[in-house]
Amino acid sequence: MGTVGYKIWKKKFKNKQGVEFEKYYACKHTNHNTTTEMIVEQIQESCSLTQADALAAIASLSAILKSELAKGNSVKLDGIGTFNASITSQAMDSPNEIRKITVKGGRVTFKADKKLREALKDLSFKKSKE
Repeated sequence: MGTVGYKIWKKKFKNKQGVEFEKYYACKHTNHNTTTEMIVEQIQESCSLTQADALAAIASLSAILKSELAKGNSVKLDGIGTFNASITSQAMDSPNEIRKITVKGGRVTFKADKKLREALKDLSFKKSKE
């Protein structure tokens, strides 16, 4: 399993008396973004799909994902996870006040598959250079 780099992140807070204090957190450091082209190359090397086939499969998956989420469906990809479209609204005093105009959407949520979560349990961590 790989090693994930992290940096230190500082956040300021105020207590009830208004006195400011700081807390520090580990924050994942991203080395680089893995692009679609990079993934297509890896797919091509690991199976019989050509570069064009792999790119077409990813494009189709993206279109199907958009279509299914737009219908209100969840999309579960075994070994990867489940995608959902989330909705929200302002709090109302009664259920009758909630109408379609008060409901907002547009966020995609993702819950990693158990197999993926378990695969990441054994990660090691290393402080990145500033």
